[in-house]
Amino acid sequence: MKKKFFTLISVYFLLFSCASWRSENFSEYTAIPDEIKELSGRPNISLSLTRYDIYENGKKVEKEPNREEEKKLLDQMKTLYGESKLFNLVDEDSPSKDITVEISVTERFQSNTAMTFLTAFTLYLIPRKTQRTFVFNTKFIDKKKQLLGMVEKMDSIVTWHQFFMLFAMPFATASDARDGIINDLTQYTITEAHQNGYFVELSE
Repeated sequence: MKKKFFTLISVYFLLFSCASWRSENFSEYTAIPDEIKELSGRPNISLSLTRYDIYENGKKVEKEPNREEEKKLLDQMKTLYGESKLFNLVDEDSPSKDITVEISVTERFQSNTAMTFLTAFTLYLIPRKTQRTFVFNTKFIDKKKQLLGMVEKMDSIVTWHQFFMLFAMPFATASDARDGIINDLTQYTITEAHQNGYFVELSE
């Protein structure tokens, strides 16, 4: 009974032995005015995820793309573009598209291999830090296949792995932080593209 109890306690602490924080590398931006959102001539856009590259400690990870995860990511972006109210139609391959939006994502993971071993060897008593950076590069292309412009945004998740991270507040799980980054990078991209006038000519 005691053995089972200590096993459960160990598993519990190991499951909650990491805490993540966002870097939030964003500058101030001006919100999109409501009158712009209600324009009658809003453009139709077609979204596509052209690349998703993953690097671990500077080395590109060569593996088959996870189509299910990529589809989930693209669906999340489509929802955010639709919620911006700047567009009449948001689709993946619309024949009536006014703008093609090509998104490439780079995910960079950094960690210390020696610390990974040492932290595990000491049962997470000695902490280690990892960092996962997301870079969104978005191109906006018109009907004539001319580049209207490009927006690049990035943010990072810093995660500390240590036995007592359960008591570190405030923090988010790595999964929650990732979802927050996807939302923010997409929303800031839309806002900056609007501020740069990529949609003005098409919505007049």
